[in-house]
Amino acid sequence: MTALSSYDVGTVSVAADGTTVTGVSTLWLTAGNVKPGYFFTVGHFGVFITDVADDAHLTITRWPGATVSGATYSIWKVAQGAFNTELLADVDRIVTALNANGYIVFVPPTLTAPDPSLGEENQSALQPTTGKMWVMTGGVWTFLGIYKGFNPRGAYDNAATYSVGDSVSSAGSSYVWSNATPGSGHAPPNATYWQLQASKGDPGGTGPTGAGYGGTSTTSRTIGVGSQVFTTQAGLAYQNGARVRASSAANTANWMEGLAAYSGTTLTINVDKTGGSGTLADWNFNVSGQPGAGDLSSANALSELKPVADKARANIGVLKKNYILNGGMQISQENANTAGSTANYYPVDQFFMSFTGTSGAISVQQVASPTPGGSPNRIRATVTTADAAVGAGDLVGLFQRIEGLRVADLKAGTAGAKTVTLQFGCKGPAATYCCSFRNGAANRSYIAEYVISSGEANTDVVKSITVPLDQAGTWTTDNTIGLDVSWSLMAGSTFATAAGAWAAGNFTASPNQFNFMGTNGNVFELFDVSVTEGASAPAFQLPDYVAEVACCKRYWQKITVGLQNGSIVNGASYGSVFLFAAMRAAPAIALIANSIAGGNFPATAPSQAITTNYSTLSYKTATASGNGIWADDLSLNARL
Repeated sequence: MTALSSYDVGTVSVAADGTTVTGVSTLWLTAGNVKPGYFFTVGHFGVFITDVADDAHLTITRWPGATVSGATYSIWKVAQGAFNTELLADVDRIVTALNANGYIVFVPPTLTAPDPSLGEENQSALQPTTGKMWVMTGGVWTFLGIYKGFNPRGAYDNAATYSVGDSVSSAGSSYVWSNATPGSGHAPPNATYWQLQASKGDPGGTGPTGAGYGGTSTTSRTIGVGSQVFTTQAGLAYQNGARVRASSAANTANWMEGLAAYSGTTLTINVDKTGGSGTLADWNFNVSGQPGAGDLSSANALSELKPVADKARANIGVLKKNYILNGGMQISQENANTAGSTANYYPVDQFFMSFTGTSGAISVQQVASPTPGGSPNRIRATVTTADAAVGAGDLVGLFQRIEGLRVADLKAGTAGAKTVTLQFGCKGPAATYCCSFRNGAANRSYIAEYVISSGEANTDVVKSITVPLDQAGTWTTDNTIGLDVSWSLMAGSTFATAAGAWAAGNFTASPNQFNFMGTNGNVFELFDVSVTEGASAPAFQLPDYVAEVACCKRYWQKITVGLQNGSIVNGASYGSVFLFAAMRAAPAIALIANSIAGGNFPATAPSQAITTNYSTLSYKTATASGNGIWADDLSLNARL
């Protein structure tokens, strides 16, 4: 059994036969410690509490004991008594309320009216699902109507189902569904289903005519840019900052326009675009649109595109100067498609394989394999003997040296040095590789890294590297090396430096360079190479073959020279031949073969001398006697 709980904080005083208890340090009311019905005791006497006036005063039945003062006490929380007292009070309040107002009878959705056996006179009934209400009058439920809030449904939809309170718009007016039965297909204003909620208003009256644009001026002004002030009509609609065109009434081809300021009768145009010429005084004014980027009608046509010219050219594929020669790998005068494994071997014109230090071996050649840029050829390098240990002085890579005359406009070595983008296609093992940019003296270097990811491994990919050219160092602009570009395949610490900045020294890679020579059979391919000015490059465009051949012959060409029945002067025969192209410098001339030898002329190479313009070769034979025929195939090498 649960023990009774009690409250006995503080002391009390009560008179004999009294009904009021006064407490000291008591909390009877606010803390809810005492309720009517609880039992109050002091000593051997006890009575029931009939009311709790406040924290220090109780009302009790008459006290049967003697007067007490400052006595200890106990109030026993007799739950049943307190509960019954409160319950009876609550019931009394409910009954009083029901007798005054009644309660609502709720009607289920399945019924069309309240149950007639329920309800008292003046009692109400409600069906929440429909909003219908009834009142009991004379013992009968009387329908009052439907009391339901509006439910906005937007524009009327002939296929939708509507019920009481649904509000729609139709032909500028709004309607509310008033039929007790939900339905569809009944368009407003069908009064059987819809009640007009708000009708479309009548058109308002025409407002006063506002200020207009236009205007004229007889102020004499000469067509030209800058501030032009005109006297015109007051009350025009021009706002400061509007773009206004002033055009000649006699010849609308004569005009000027710009941003304007207007006040009173003065219109000032800050002219930035003009058409025609002359001094005129018959001006008509009109608002004009702001010219868009690329406007061609002004004297500075397209100048607004200058800050993004590189990107614009790249976006529309406009051909830019490619500083790389034979970037399509189409031309291979010396070695055709024959593989070579010697240092400084040219698989194609202008590109050569260089290596030093490594104990490995590599073969390089031109191969017929179509590229993404449309060239039929590319360079392929294949490791034929692996070298897994990279020594400090080891170096393997593909190089192209570009003549200073060709890159002079890039202004390397000056404060105006330009930015260039190297774009190329490659195919090789997944790894980090490096490209380098160096001056002719190889004492200024820039290293850029690129990555062939695992998903790109051994597939054709295009890489792009943007480099701000050096503002320091010596960069030649004559017929010597102006720029040296390389693709590193192996580099020891002697040739390695941090990527991303110009450094003093001869470097071709960063310390992150992959050792391509580490695995026998590794293949690296290079194709579609371009170096263009700017921070972006257009898609590779295969150069004109004939023009590219002529450019390549400036550095290496093969000719045939000979004599037939030539005259002998001072014991030798003489002749000359025009070269295919003026060469970069006096070439090194080597005999390829005696193609024809006959008569008394020896089958040996003639001695040669080239003219100072590098476009004509003069030569003579060795001492000979008699007449005959001879011809020699010669190579002329003026490579950088």
